[in-house]
Amino acid sequence: MKFWWFILIVFFQASLHAQATYHIDLKQELKYVLPGIGMNVLGLVMYNNVEEVTLSELDNLDRLDVNSFDRGATDNFSSTAKRTSDILLYSGIAVPLLALTNVNCRDETKAIAIMAIETVLITGGITGITKSAVQRLRPFTYNPNVSLDEKLTLNSRLSFFSGHASMTSGLSFFTAKVITDMNPTMKNKGLIWTAAAAFPAAIGYFRYQAGKHFPTDVIAGYTIGAAVGILVPTLHMNKNIDLDYGGNSLSLAVRF
Repeated sequence: MKFWWFILIVFFQASLHAQATYHIDLKQELKYVLPGIGMNVLGLVMYNNVEEVTLSELDNLDRLDVNSFDRGATDNFSSTAKRTSDILLYSGIAVPLLALTNVNCRDETKAIAIMAIETVLITGGITGITKSAVQRLRPFTYNPNVSLDEKLTLNSRLSFFSGHASMTSGLSFFTAKVITDMNPTMKNKGLIWTAAAAFPAAIGYFRYQAGKHFPTDVIAGYTIGAAVGILVPTLHMNKNIDLDYGGNSLSLAVRF
């Protein structure tokens, strides 16, 4: 009798572990994809209504009007730091592919790809709308050593918040969440999350050094991106039931 109980438990355990970590269906995905697309369209419309910075605005700027926490950014301007941040941003788009190096994650490639797209749409939509609505002048507009050609542009109004930080933070934290969700017993979770936190932080630092963003721009973008990157996989989670059999003991754990 014990033998048949053992066979039943092993079969049941195998069935449970075969259950997908994430639940994907068309109706549910439309709840994320359509608003994401809508926000990006709205952000684009708002962006097209943003006007270029004028000389009169620049003449009235005073770095002392900037709060003390952000003020240091007004002295910064670096083309090298800007190029570095751009390279890291483009590299960051491929970060979710790192999840596919994990055997467990490859079993749900389709789900991961769909959720990654949703993360990009939602993060990009929130970022675009916020930038066009706030129209905060970038730090380098306060810097007398920066040319007028650089300052007198539409883009000079899009400081808050950092899109580089929000997008890379979203994808980095998304990837860490997926990998750790699908490998609940892995021992190096701390390294995964540390890397996820460090990558967008580095990009934020270079954006600050480039004079493109104030610290508060970077912090806000970083936080929004991280929240979306973690929330999207969380909303797609299946109920996971783990059954462990050891000797004469049987344990059943339900994780939401």
